[in-house]
Amino acid sequence: MSSTSPDGTDDIFISYAHVDNESPKKGLDGWITRFHHALEVRVAQVRGQRPKIFRDPKLQGNDVFADVLMDRIQKSGILISILSPRYLKSEWCSRELTEFYNQQQKAGTLVIGDHKARVFKIVKTSIALDKLPQEVQELIGYDFFKFDERGRPQELDEMYGPEAEYAFWARLNDLAYDIAQLLDLLETKAKIASPKPMVYLAETISELQDERDAIRRDLQRHGYTVLPDRILPLVRSELEAFLRDEITRCKVSVHLLGPEYGIVPEGTEESLTIVQNRIARDLGKAGKVARLIWIQADSDGKDARQTRFLEQVRIDPGLDEGADVLETPLEELKTVLYERLKAAEQPVVLAPLPTALSSATRVYLVCDARDREAVKPLQQYLKQQECKVSLPLFEGDETELREDHEDNLRLCDAVLIYYGQGSEAWQRKKMREVIGSMAFGRKAPLSAVGIVLGTPMTDAKEDFSNDDAIVMNMVDSFSPEILREFLMRLQAARQQEIV
Repeated sequence: MSSTSPDGTDDIFISYAHVDNESPKKGLDGWITRFHHALEVRVAQVRGQRPKIFRDPKLQGNDVFADVLMDRIQKSGILISILSPRYLKSEWCSRELTEFYNQQQKAGTLVIGDHKARVFKIVKTSIALDKLPQEVQELIGYDFFKFDERGRPQELDEMYGPEAEYAFWARLNDLAYDIAQLLDLLETKAKIASPKPMVYLAETISELQDERDAIRRDLQRHGYTVLPDRILPLVRSELEAFLRDEITRCKVSVHLLGPEYGIVPEGTEESLTIVQNRIARDLGKAGKVARLIWIQADSDGKDARQTRFLEQVRIDPGLDEGADVLETPLEELKTVLYERLKAAEQPVVLAPLPTALSSATRVYLVCDARDREAVKPLQQYLKQQECKVSLPLFEGDETELREDHEDNLRLCDAVLIYYGQGSEAWQRKKMREVIGSMAFGRKAPLSAVGIVLGTPMTDAKEDFSNDDAIVMNMVDSFSPEILREFLMRLQAARQQEIV
């Protein structure tokens, strides 16, 4: 099967410390070798297409090989970092991770679609969070270890018995589905259709982690993006800001409650479970998210704080306002969840521009040459609305490019500036040219002007605003809803011309 990465390069590059592939048991392949084979087979079974996975079997120790290896890393679709104490001490492993991370971040392709990072964090041996490389600290990882009855970390390895082997395959199955989903995204490059709504699946107590994992897997297999996709900050101010941003992106939030109170973040007396529920409740009141609360059967709380919280959820209309509270089998929760998601998936129907006018409606879509692929969803949707869409000329001498740009500004009815790979200075220059377009011989003001924010996200885009244009956010993905105000203004201007 062909690779999903461009130019036939690797789908997956496994970065690991070679000592982690040394087996302490004679006759048994090393852990990395077994992991590699199992992942290749499982991803092939999930996708129906065998992935091209590379790992260097041994360090060559020469500069020529190093250059070849770095080039291979940069062209890979996904990097898997298998973290261990030895990995952290390896200068070479650090270089592999940093090289891939920086290359993708610079290109604005580190995150694909809805929050899907191209670096996968595999934790083979327990490591303190603050010891992990900065590039992966915020990513939610896949722990291939557990703690034994003495509190010592034990790798998920068949050497430790059938229970450890079962846990290995369960975790690898999660990883394979997540990788398959990302490879599909890399293969299609961009989602033209309106994406499925995202789901905030609240972090919960360790006792309910299996239930949470089951829901997450089910959602992802149905094509939904599940947040959070990184480790939650545990300082109140940072946590609350993070939660508001994450939950606002979602249509539904799901909260699993049990008998334990759980972790209490720094700067608050509320548990992490309560903080997440409170933020979701506040956003729910504003009509931004639907909330589902599931309480484990026979949960009365193992301490007074949790007992009080559960009682309030059950009987206090202020605490569970706008939420569905369920004390049912988990499958019933899934049924209700998919009902809510189905309702949220109803497509946004924008009123089409009048047919008699649409044929004359010209939209000039200004973008950097590097964003030609990124603007295709915009371009195709505008054409579906029967607009004539023009892009800038990207090849030619300076005079040809300028004259084409001025002609487009003179002849169009509306302008959309896609602010993606272009710099802040580039965006400002294009906006000045739009504002001054009457000087190019326009006979009437523009009907609508919009700026679409695209990847990569930068500090300049974080709190971006413009008094002269409608600002639209397409950093995560394209949705027809972002164009609603732009098209309504264009339609209103056209109807005014009839009058």
